Amino acid sequence: MGALPVSIPGVVGETAVEFFAWKGPRLTLDGRPITPHGLLRNRVTLPGTDGPIEARVRTRVFNPYPLVTAGGVDIPTGPPQRRALLALTFTPLLALVLVQGALGAVVAILGIQLNHTVARSGRPVRAQVGLMLGVLVGVIAVDLLVIATLS
Repeated sequence: MGALPVSIPGVVGETAVEFFAWKGPRLTLDGRPITPHGLLRNRVTLPGTDGPIEARVRTRVFNPYPLVTAGGVDIPTGPPQRRALLALTFTPLLALVLVQGALGAVVAILGIQLNHTVARSGRPVRAQVGLMLGVLVGVIAVDLLVIATLS
């Protein structure tokens, strides 16, 4: 999936957000990446019509799309997610029943990350549901493999 355009008031140029599975979201201005700064590397300085604009990119656990805050205004970068898809996104947590502890948590978190990627993919809802259920089956299969290997 390519970059999604984001309309930030007062910014000179076209801004967009790109998604990376392991690095997180990144803002671009006219197709060029903007270098983040700050302790959490989530703040950017954008050129504005009345001077520089400080913006912050925040990821959210319950939404696959990050939130951009510029000038005190929260700007969503994608459509709201349906509640049923949100519930399916977190089904890999059910696999923690099979393998508890750090290893089970890592597998579950990777499954949730894959489901967030599926939710941002722009596919039809039925395809997203099928892929998310496939991720759940894959997570359970990995957990069963771990159980068989460790026993």
